[in-house]
Amino acid sequence: MIYTYCLKVRYPECDPMGVVYHGSYLPWLEIARTDFIKKFGLTYAEMEKRGIFVIVKDLYIDYKIPATYDDNIVILTKVKDMQTLRFSFEYEVYKIDFDIVQGGQQLTLEEIQNVKKSQLVLTATTQHIFLNAAKRPVRINREAPDIYDLLKANIPGSFSKNSKE
Repeated sequence: MIYTYCLKVRYPECDPMGVVYHGSYLPWLEIARTDFIKKFGLTYAEMEKRGIFVIVKDLYIDYKIPATYDDNIVILTKVKDMQTLRFSFEYEVYKIDFDIVQGGQQLTLEEIQNVKKSQLVLTATTQHIFLNAAKRPVRINREAPDIYDLLKANIPGSFSKNSKE
């Protein structure tokens, strides 16, 4: 499943030359990821109220070309790997030359193919770990079986065979 999030580059995200500052891409990835998870009825806020936290363990970004002020951006997000202790996402950020509706949406396969013909701004990967309220790593299937079931049901191919379920 590929999830899409669309936005228009805002002025405060840019340097004086109108180029997106490299640190501005991180919130875009976070917004796309949290909106993706929200799509199937789960928010980080709800998890945190229950004592389940999600932290970024690793972040890798490969910048290709700069985005600039007022560009239309599409972020393609998908789960790379889901295990009971950790999970990772892959992102592709594109600069497109057609108008978009801002926010999260599910594009058709044909629309995604059109986006992929656009200019690739960056690729990225994030790896995350589930923590409990004591900030100790936990296996989500043991700590919150209902969250585990929700993730497993909504993310195709989730919970690889490496998971100790």
